[in-house]
Amino acid sequence: MDPDYEPDDAEVRVLFGLYLKQKRNGALINEEFFKNIVSKGSVIGIGAGQQSRIHCMRLAGDKADNWWLRHHPRVLNMKFRSGVKRAEMANAIDQYVSDTIGEGPDLAVWKSMYDEVPEPLSVTEKKNWTSSLQAVASGVEYIAAPAGSAADEIVVNACNELGITLVHTTHQVSILSAAIPLLSIAIIDAVVMTPFCNMRQTIADFK
Repeated sequence: MDPDYEPDDAEVRVLFGLYLKQKRNGALINEEFFKNIVSKGSVIGIGAGQQSRIHCMRLAGDKADNWWLRHHPRVLNMKFRSGVKRAEMANAIDQYVSDTIGEGPDLAVWKSMYDEVPEPLSVTEKKNWTSSLQAVASGVEYIAAPAGSAADEIVVNACNELGITLVHTTHQVSILSAAIPLLSIAIIDAVVMTPFCNMRQTIADFK
């Protein structure tokens, strides 16, 4: 490897005779770049590997809702049998809040993990619980995103209409944050650029 190698400012690739050209991502990643990063908290929802940001946000929002449902009083009061492992408890709870328990043998195995089998959460109970986040969707109240899109005006108007705080950033990293009693949720849409390919990640983070 040549330590003095400097790549061209533009990247070019030929696909079936079609020339594709884009400016190389020359963002400098150093300590200064991360000076405003919030590092406290933990990830509660990630939407990655999707072809559209809409699907990324939807996937991350669903996972954030799932996290919130795991804090429903009926879940917190679950009574598991002695000897059930932590991972088995986590899987059982996930099946419970996501309605993926199944039937027949699968249902029997799920029930066998409890001393007291919990009553299922109805659609109305789930809706009422997730709506207690008191925000537009999945607890989102703040968005930080890069400007420059043809739809900027539509996004700004939508945020004004819904009461969401929108901040434009200088880098292609979008952050959605929500204030919740005792905690807040942030959903981050991080776009990692590789030659002619975008990898989009959406992270819901509470601090």
